Amino acid sequence: MLLFATSCKKSPSAQLYKTWTVASVDMPEVDSVTLAKIDSEGLTYTFNKGGKYTYSGAFSGGGTFEINDEGTTMSTVEEGTISMYTVMLTEGSLNLSSPKESMTFTANK
Repeated sequence: MLLFATSCKKSPSAQLYKTWTVASVDMPEVDSVTLAKIDSEGLTYTFNKGGKYTYSGAFSGGGTFEINDEGTTMSTVEEGTISMYTVMLTEGSLNLSSPKESMTFTANK
């Protein structure tokens, strides 16, 4: 019985599969006009179980992603560009950070 209960337990990364709203961004290499657009129009990301993500709002697009079971690292591919992130994930918040940028999200309810 213990083996069955352990095998059915969701991995921490399962908390990712929902829609998130950008709460803050730190992107030193991005121009102020782009950052102002994100701030005024907002940006939402949706991560799906099938390994695809989309975003809309100030900008729109999407790609594919892989997150480890522990929910601590993620890679994304968009238009052939691969990005690697350190992930801090809870049920209500998500932070993706790399050496070049950091984005913090809140979960949509």
